[in-house]
Amino acid sequence: MEKTSVRVVKVFLVEDEPEVREVQRRLVEKNPRLTVIGEAASGEEALEVLGGMIPDVVTMDLLIPGMDGLEATRRIKSKFPDVKVVVVSAYGGDYLNRSVQAGADGYVFKIFAATTLVERLLQVTESQ
Repeated sequence: MEKTSVRVVKVFLVEDEPEVREVQRRLVEKNPRLTVIGEAASGEEALEVLGGMIPDVVTMDLLIPGMDGLEATRRIKSKFPDVKVVVVSAYGGDYLNRSVQAGADGYVFKIFAATTLVERLLQVTESQ
């Protein structure tokens, strides 16, 4: 009988608040199908670091210092079209629409991240 190996999804976190980033890391790493391979506190830092590692999915906060999450999402999708981006934000409405226009593959409200983040990360990467 042949064993099928489960692919581990590589996640990169972009969040300027260290405490929030740590909570996201813990949520992600509770699932054996996900692993965090890197973190950044700004869009610029994310783009710098991503050149050396290609994750399957990036979580993106929108309101971060310097380059905002919308512009960072646009640039990531332009430079790495196969990388999925899931926006994790406290804001909806126009931010949701603008995230989709920027190329985001998913959107999670921070208030629901504890129950929906892992599910969304797996969902957007299943098609890879």
